[in-house]
Amino acid sequence: MTARRPEAYLHHEAQLDGIRIHYVREGRRGRLPLLLLHGWPGFWWEWHRHVGPLAEHFDVIAPDLRGHGNSEKPDLSCVDLFHVDHVVDDVIQLLDHLDLARVCVVGRDWAALVVHKLLRRHRGRMIRAAVLNPIAPGFNARALEGDASPDSAFPDPLGMQLHEPEHLEAHHGIHRDACRSFFEHYLSSGSDDRRRLQGEEREIYLDNFLKPGNIQGGLNYHRANFGAASTAWDSVGRSPSDCPITFFLNHGGPTFPSTWHDLIRHWYSRCRLEHLPGHPSMREHAEHVNRRLRELFLGKSREDPPSVDRLSALPSQ
Repeated sequence: MTARRPEAYLHHEAQLDGIRIHYVREGRRGRLPLLLLHGWPGFWWEWHRHVGPLAEHFDVIAPDLRGHGNSEKPDLSCVDLFHVDHVVDDVIQLLDHLDLARVCVVGRDWAALVVHKLLRRHRGRMIRAAVLNPIAPGFNARALEGDASPDSAFPDPLGMQLHEPEHLEAHHGIHRDACRSFFEHYLSSGSDDRRRLQGEEREIYLDNFLKPGNIQGGLNYHRANFGAASTAWDSVGRSPSDCPITFFLNHGGPTFPSTWHDLIRHWYSRCRLEHLPGHPSMREHAEHVNRRLRELFLGKSREDPPSVDRLSALPSQ
């Protein structure tokens, strides 16, 4: 693996109101701040192909969300502490701690929900946004209706446990080999070229996943925000946003059927949709993602009109 290992980055901690948040920060202060929010089952390091290159142009901040990575785990017996509104509060408190008034924000996978709420609860703090693998009100219902592909299903034995979270209450008993099999499948599920996550990179993800509290923290986030009884899509979450935002999506892929585009346009008045193959697109197309983020946040693409489709974004290989 040629990428930098986690320990080679610049690590920091912020003691916020009731929680300690770990984050990586690189790039010169005074540049445009760029906040990178990870998905699941990742942590800040899923942006390892992006932090360094983007830090040449931005002030890059990549935190571990509460319950993930090296950030503090709230009481794991209280699922409500993992509600997206608490995560949003953490993000804003982190920006206050760093004395950053306004930022550009990028979220992937589950962090798409965090971005969705940030743009509504704290519109004045967000300059522009981008999302890889979008989530919006209505996604849950369509997924439960079976509109998504079965290719995204979890493999046993860990998959069964993830779908039945009570099996994970004593998650310390999960065997590393089962987690390795899960990562090889899940992080390549929906892959553009079906490459599996292997070698040192996979082991770094495993080391993080198996740290005390991280498995349950991720499950609690899912329970609090995507479960049948979740309240993530409240009246604030169901209001439209005028923040300029670009969605990178696997058009017609297993995790985002092409018929779901209306769910994005309904909630965003200034959005653009760009085709980017594969669910782990930031890993498979890192150079392209870095270039587009520079163009969207720093270059002439900022002047593009709202509601533009770009369904052939990748250059020829």
